[in-house]
Amino acid sequence: MAFPKIRRGQKIGVKKTGTKKEATDPIGDERFSPPPGIVHRYKDRALLKPIHICPLYCRFCFRREKVGPNHGLLTDDELDNALEWIARHPDISEIILTGGDPLMLPFRRLKMIHGERRVDLVHGFLDAACFGETRF
Repeated sequence: MAFPKIRRGQKIGVKKTGTKKEATDPIGDERFSPPPGIVHRYKDRALLKPIHICPLYCRFCFRREKVGPNHGLLTDDELDNALEWIARHPDISEIILTGGDPLMLPFRRLKMIHGERRVDLVHGFLDAACFGETRF
């Protein structure tokens, strides 16, 4: 198969399937979210979810209730609060960018996140690099 990533996704606007019995937070992120945009399950790492938009919307996405074309970005204040929260936790050595797809963020916001130099590693799960070639 030439383009395996395309088979895993849905077009924007396609109705996401689910049942009323499904949890709106199936992996329990909310109880590990001290400020909005942060998930802190493990002592040395945190997820930073600065954006809730993705170019692909994978069929198997477990954040499908939180990610979509109507969910947007963290506000500037929310992103500032999340970065300040990370700065106050010296045990965190790894920030994992997720959400939606962080490469869809405006460059100004990517620079804000990249400016958090105290951490050893910042990385993410990125589909935009495959589907947004005009930006990269």
